[in-house]
Amino acid sequence: MVRQRYACQYIGAVLFFLLPFFPTSDIVGQDPGIDRSDRAKAKRASETIRVAGEIESARSVDVRSLVPGTNTVLWVVAEGTRVKKGDLLVELDKSKFEDKLQQAKIHVMVAESEMIKTKSQLAQVQKDMANLSVLVKKQNEAETAQRDALFGNGGTVSLEIQEVTNRIAVLETKLKQLAQAKANWRAENGDKPASALETEILECRLDIKLAKAKISYLKNQHTNSLKKKLDFEQAMIRRQLNNDARKLATLKSGYQTTLQKFQQDLDLAQRELQRIKTDITNCRMVAPVDGTVVYARPLARRGTDFVLEPGVNVRERQTLVQIPDMANLQVRTLVNESVITKIRLGHQSTVTVAALPNKRIKGVVAKISRFPAPAGWQDKTRRYPVTIRLLDPPKSLRMQMTATVEIHVDRPARERPANNSKKRSDKSRAKPKRGSDSDAFSVDSVAKRMMERYDVNSDGFVDQDEQKKLPQRFQAFVKNADQNGDKKISAKELKKMTESMMRRFRGGG
Repeated sequence: MVRQRYACQYIGAVLFFLLPFFPTSDIVGQDPGIDRSDRAKAKRASETIRVAGEIESARSVDVRSLVPGTNTVLWVVAEGTRVKKGDLLVELDKSKFEDKLQQAKIHVMVAESEMIKTKSQLAQVQKDMANLSVLVKKQNEAETAQRDALFGNGGTVSLEIQEVTNRIAVLETKLKQLAQAKANWRAENGDKPASALETEILECRLDIKLAKAKISYLKNQHTNSLKKKLDFEQAMIRRQLNNDARKLATLKSGYQTTLQKFQQDLDLAQRELQRIKTDITNCRMVAPVDGTVVYARPLARRGTDFVLEPGVNVRERQTLVQIPDMANLQVRTLVNESVITKIRLGHQSTVTVAALPNKRIKGVVAKISRFPAPAGWQDKTRRYPVTIRLLDPPKSLRMQMTATVEIHVDRPARERPANNSKKRSDKSRAKPKRGSDSDAFSVDSVAKRMMERYDVNSDGFVDQDEQKKLPQRFQAFVKNADQNGDKKISAKELKKMTESMMRRFRGGG
């Protein structure tokens, strides 16, 4: 039961998916619910809209002027010339850019000269700062040496103190000798005074006292005085060195700022020089691809036709030359506002050109503009651009040929006929006999109709954006057709999916 229910659901989905692409006349047959008089009325109500247009390429490479402002054309290749990639197409006047080029070169040279001068000055300042750093280091070493020479072991003050200390030792030895002599005198002479010895002893004691006072002076007042004097002299030297360091730092900062400014000026001058060189290069417009040269012409409007020739002025971004893809041709035409609403995307069309009077070229409506084409201020009629894609254009067609387009609004290529909207009985939907020669159930025919309906932008693929616009019940079937996983359905993949679905529909497994 489950498998039968699944099979019924699958067959129903296939019917909903494929029936819109089958010709109704082959499926419906003799439907008793549809009167033949209704068919005759519908046939008599058919309408063909005939308009004039121009052959153009659906895909072409535009060669635009990339030179700013307005420039004069000096030379242009003849229209219809077969060119190769890199061949010269248009040459514009570059004289004004050559004058600007010389001025830009001068600006670059001046900026480079200022850069070199400032860099030299900055290098000299950095060298002076390095020398000053060495000088400060030597000054610190000199200060340490001076302090050691004055106050260290073996220094001046230390030697003076040692000399006085030695003299005190000599005086003390002498005093001891005098005291011994005095004692011997008294032992020999009794209490008889020894005036000479007394005087000499007093002098010796006084010399010792003076020597000790000198040692105290040398250790305190004299040492402090020398330190103050030395500190003052060294502070003056350090202040001078610091002032020099600050001056050099200020000079360095100034030169660095100036160098940065000159660097910006140089970069600006170089960019301007490069831009002018690019403009001069763009004055020579070359072919980006191989192909045939076609002059670009805007949509015809009164008084605005443009003819590309030497001496004419062109503006920036203006398309001058086109190299069309002759394998993908289309017809662009203007349709009157009174009948534009009758035309739909996918309507079949027939195109004829005067050069091929016996050739009827099939086409399909590929694009309908929602906005009218520009018109003169006296022309109150609105005409809307309509693009007809040629399905199999002959190789003898040429660009800008005048074409006559017949748009068959009674034969939409992607819509079901009007009488299919009527309710039909189950018998009217019966399948034709197997082995029939009718093309109604041809895999190629059904796949082609599906591609024409779902490929809105006519690029040969049903991409993701186009798949999202499908009815919800069709999206899963179309998604399953993506066999290579590139998220785009090609005509080949759509054909394989249609063939598989039709085999299941016919009971072929």
